[in-house]
Amino acid sequence: MKLVICLCIALLLVLTPLAMSVGPAEFLDGLVLYHPYDEGKGAEAEDLSENEHVGVIDNPKWVNGKFGKALEFGGPGSDVFVTVESTNALNVDAFSFMAWINSEEWNGVRQIVGKSVHGGCGGRVQYGVFSDAGTFKIRLETEAGRADIATDLPETGKFVHIAFTN
Repeated sequence: MKLVICLCIALLLVLTPLAMSVGPAEFLDGLVLYHPYDEGKGAEAEDLSENEHVGVIDNPKWVNGKFGKALEFGGPGSDVFVTVESTNALNVDAFSFMAWINSEEWNGVRQIVGKSVHGGCGGRVQYGVFSDAGTFKIRLETEAGRADIATDLPETGKFVHIAFTN
């Protein structure tokens, strides 16, 4: 046990100066969209990337989150979401997604994030993270085809960190 503690302390001493040498600009470099959803008030979700993809908040309420403030979405039959204007910058073929989520239930289809087009638009790129039929799915779709990755549903009633990259 002492060895594990000593190794952890040594690792912390080595990594802390390295982490502190990387400033906020390095963390944000190359981001297409970053909504922290921690403003705590207002009807817009700030985009901390350089692309100004400001989100319009429609019906969620501000609540205490895992870290500071957060948006509470949903409820049965609700139309609660944040809308971002579609741009070519969001038509990506490589991306990462991370979020802290806390769901009270996973019944039906529960959308976490999604970008989609409807009506057979040409050049479409769609992606999403959602629950469906008792599984947690990541979906990537282009005109060339669709790929789903499915896993177990996250726990309910507690904050869970989800992340994926393609």
